[in-house]
Amino acid sequence: LDAAVTPAKGVEIELLLRLGSDEPGSPDPTKQNSSITLDLSNAAYGLRVYHHASTHRRTDYISDHTNTFSEGFTRCVMYFLKAEVCFETIIVKASKSPTPGPKIHELTVAALSEAFDQVPPPEAELKKLTKAYRGKVKAMKDAELAQRKKENAAREKSDAAAHGKQKKTERAARPQPTQKVKDLETFVAALDLRADPGRIKNARKMLKGSGFELFQDTSDPSRVLGVIKSQSDPDLVYAVKLDATGEFSCCTQNLRPCGGLRGALCKHHLVLLLGLVQAGALKPAMIDQWVEKSLDHEPALDKEEMGDVLLKYKGAEAGEIDWRPTETVPEDFYAF
Repeated sequence: LDAAVTPAKGVEIELLLRLGSDEPGSPDPTKQNSSITLDLSNAAYGLRVYHHASTHRRTDYISDHTNTFSEGFTRCVMYFLKAEVCFETIIVKASKSPTPGPKIHELTVAALSEAFDQVPPPEAELKKLTKAYRGKVKAMKDAELAQRKKENAAREKSDAAAHGKQKKTERAARPQPTQKVKDLETFVAALDLRADPGRIKNARKMLKGSGFELFQDTSDPSRVLGVIKSQSDPDLVYAVKLDATGEFSCCTQNLRPCGGLRGALCKHHLVLLLGLVQAGALKPAMIDQWVEKSLDHEPALDKEEMGDVLLKYKGAEAGEIDWRPTETVPEDFYAF
């Protein structure tokens, strides 16, 4: 066994021992098992074998390392000479070994049989016991995984409920417009309560500084899509989305999220919405509700949806389709 595993890059052997009545401190020899692991690593600094042995009846474990596999094997076995080997629990994992795994497994069975002076079950019976044991282990792991999933689902549900409660409290604490939103002026007043002041300032500055061609798609009454050219880079455009649930996104023509989002509507959203409300293309009261709902969401980029609107924009730019933009006039925004 030593000769077979030493050339390998790594070998790990795991098994269970059933502790006998002569094992010190074992009150119930029929229910106490010990797990043993031998882990060989052929590292740059030389061969090392780490091994540990632990039992269910105590929290301490024995750990050591040796220069040869056989020495580590012997040391580990010496702790439990009065134990009974559970041959069906032997698991061998080998990496980059010149000796096949089944052969290492066979040598391990022989070595344990010699060390503990025990005869393993006949081959056919051992295969049957091994299959039953591994099935039991798999069932236990599946049950543990199912339990973890159940606990995670319960925790996520609890977190979602707590988050929802927090959001509800935040919504109740939000300031509301003093006037009913019905036109651009009242929409701007409401926007001051719902959007980042710095982004509103930038959007107003952009609208007052130059005219915009706002390519907008409102064919679906539950959302507004648009494309806006960058003021600083003539080759850069932004695709913008806001829908009735408050979900929103903004990205470049390369489908990269807008760097100005940071968890809320960006200046491109505000330019599009202000421009379309001013032009009468969007109802201010409806859009105000969508903007308020966006406060409960994070940006979510649907690449397929945004890709479609950008392709449509390219078609319009090339004159292949008739998609006329809504144009803004700086003077319309001087009062705000």
